[in-house]
Amino acid sequence: MKIYLMLVFVIVGFVALIGQAQAASPTPTPTKVAVPTPTPVPNVFLYSVKFLCGLQSVQSSQFKPPAEPQVKPGNYATSINVHNFHSSVACLAKKAAIAGPESVDITGQISAFRGFNLGPDAAFEIDCSDIVSLFPVGTGLPSFIEGFVEIQSRTQLSVTAVYTSQTCNTSSTGGCASLGQLGISVVPESFFTAPKTSAVCP
Repeated sequence: MKIYLMLVFVIVGFVALIGQAQAASPTPTPTKVAVPTPTPVPNVFLYSVKFLCGLQSVQSSQFKPPAEPQVKPGNYATSINVHNFHSSVACLAKKAAIAGPESVDITGQISAFRGFNLGPDAAFEIDCSDIVSLFPVGTGLPSFIEGFVEIQSRTQLSVTAVYTSQTCNTSSTGGCASLGQLGISVVPESFFTAPKTSAVCP
């Protein structure tokens, strides 16, 4: 009987020692599960190119000084040249936005995107007729428009704008009797980066 009691005391003491040792040991820090890094969205090259198109025949005399028309009277044309200098096909999207006074309703002045593929080492141009064609048939556009053509691409492109203007020789009634001096300028365009492209270039 004594041996049995001694055995019980030994077991109880041993259990107590194990409990004290566990209490003295620091609680292990739970292992953190690594959060996967989101896959970055590929950068999209975005070109915002100024355009001026049409005949501006409004005279400064029709405005109360110091107000002026958008541009001096004359005939304006824009040709945007785009070159895919890569050895693979480039998927592009383009749209146009007409710029007007802040007080004017811009509804209908921003076209939808038009997407297409440009072959390796191929080039194309966007002229005033093409800009107008981006808007639905029947859109009431004035004889002179200006704004921006936006070009999106997954690959970098070579984009250059060519601007032609011809002065307006005014008549006694204030309109353009004839066109005079011709001017031309060539402007290489730089790009911005956008977080994603439009739906037409997935």
